[in-house]
Amino acid sequence: MTLARRIRHHFDGIIAAITHRLSNSRIEGINAGIRLIQRRANGYASLDNLIEMIHLCHGGVPTRLPIHP
Repeated sequence: MTLARRIRHHFDGIIAAITHRLSNSRIEGINAGIRLIQRRANGYASLDNLIEMIHLCHGGVPTRLPIHP
């Protein structure tokens, strides 16, 4: 498929992304983070534990180490 044909095929989406400044990069980053959590853990005892770890890492709640007041 040539570049011109791809642009023609996706023209509305390209214009919408430029006009509304939309991108799926944030979602892709979150998905990559979730895959990393799954790999790092090598399996959780339950699905609830995996969900809790995802919320902890990607929930937007700032955490502080106990040594920093």
